[in-house]
Amino acid sequence: MRIPRLIQGGPDLAMATWPLARAVAQAGELGVITGAALPAVLARRLQLGDFDGHLRSVLESFPFPGAFRRIWERYYIPGGKADDESFELVGQPNLEENPALLELTVLANFAEVFLAKRDHAGLVGIHYHDSARLALLPSLYGAVLAGVDTVLIHASAVAATIQALSRLSRGEAAALEIGLGSGDSLTCGFDPRALGPGTPAPWRPPSLIAVCQSAADAEAVSRLEGFAGGFLMMVAGGAEWIGVEELAGLRALDRPFWIGGVAATAANFKRARAAGAAGLQVTTPFTFCAESALDPDLKRRVLTLVRQDPANLFTQLCSLPGGRTFRVLRLDDTAADPELMAERARVCDVGWFREAYRRPDGSVGYRCPGEPMHHYVLKGGTAERAARQPCICNGLLAGLGLAQVQAGHELERALIPAGEDVRDLALFLNPSGEEFTAAEVIARITGGPPGAETRPT
Repeated sequence: MRIPRLIQGGPDLAMATWPLARAVAQAGELGVITGAALPAVLARRLQLGDFDGHLRSVLESFPFPGAFRRIWERYYIPGGKADDESFELVGQPNLEENPALLELTVLANFAEVFLAKRDHAGLVGIHYHDSARLALLPSLYGAVLAGVDTVLIHASAVAATIQALSRLSRGEAAALEIGLGSGDSLTCGFDPRALGPGTPAPWRPPSLIAVCQSAADAEAVSRLEGFAGGFLMMVAGGAEWIGVEELAGLRALDRPFWIGGVAATAANFKRARAAGAAGLQVTTPFTFCAESALDPDLKRRVLTLVRQDPANLFTQLCSLPGGRTFRVLRLDDTAADPELMAERARVCDVGWFREAYRRPDGSVGYRCPGEPMHHYVLKGGTAERAARQPCICNGLLAGLGLAQVQAGHELERALIPAGEDVRDLALFLNPSGEEFTAAEVIARITGGPPGAETRPT
């Protein structure tokens, strides 16, 4: 088994897309796609006209051509939509039967992995956020149909993912539980046969990398039947490094592990290797490299600030269901600008991270802090959380150049994901001072040419 030294990281919503994952994989490390909101990304790319023809090229390999044709006919706009027209929305993940959304979810994940893996032998993974479970099963199915090598998922969801992959790999229906809080839960399912005849032959499930917060998490995962893979140990917020006892616990498991949540520097890479880790997860430098899907104008703006005034680059936390967080840049004229956030007409029309909850009558509802505040509060949310929370889905889609035009021609503003090491991006800039490639990031951190080492399985 090839053990990459670097895992390409990305925020929890669709910022790490196939061109970046492909570039990292071609350079010998683990390229990772962010597996959230991909149905919206695919539908919007089609509405922009698939100008480079990449999505059309997926048709010959997708095993359900009828589903592909239906999606193409619904969303594809020759030449692309007008700039002042809104994108047609796709359905929001929920527990109700929605064949069109299921097809789109499978195809979107298939297309992203297929394009990332095309014409090279490098390793490609996909990261699924454990709190966004409503669409996890069809997402997994699409990714594994395209031959994804590795699935990254939080330790708490590994057991359910192993069971789901086992069944999906045989073309069988799978199910998993959705938590509703206070110990309450319900079950959602997915049957691949709903996509039509011609279910593909069984395949070997991908390996798993469990995203852990402690060595105890990793040890519990290592005991699960069917677990084959390693661990991505995230350093706790505010901490500089993993504790000595935690590292000893990870080494005792005799499985590869990587360290995430620390600055992507050559010094930290050497420190990780000396501690017995395979290497690091790297996020911020890859987010701003040439192959990243981040809107080029935003990328240039940030890199200009990095060169001229890095001390005035600040980040802030955004929260996700389950208490998890990620950082975005606090810049004027973005969705993280407090004045613009207060002025924004609140709407939840993507809803990838909506929380399911139980209504007083026993039925299931959905809530999001990005929706109108009085709706969110009536559903049991808090006004405090809603007031300080930008719309994550629309903000990160805008960061990809896929900004929605809302009612009244209001254009959604971008969220720019970045860790606190964003000030150190100058270390990666090439002599022109304008950009750097994924391969240059890898060489700078590892101190040598791209490549992955081999260890016995």
